[in-house]
Amino acid sequence: MDTQPWHVHVLTGGPLEEVRRRNMDEMIGGATVKRDIISQGEYQGVHRTRQVDIAKKLFGAMGIARDDRPMRHIVREVAKIPED
Repeated sequence: MDTQPWHVHVLTGGPLEEVRRRNMDEMIGGATVKRDIISQGEYQGVHRTRQVDIAKKLFGAMGIARDDRPMRHIVREVAKIPED
């Protein structure tokens, strides 16, 4: 029996764009990160590799080039992503 208390909500169109806009506004504004899972320290091994891979995908989806260090730094600071 699956007793996990999650509910999934799928957004598209205008509501999705509103969530994206608000998230970016909050990140750029320096909002405190709200984590569902509390970290137990830095990731190591395959978990660190996965973290770096997802960060690359995130920056790519946001249109932030690998050599755009100022913007990458801002996003890392807001999202608490370690430097690679």
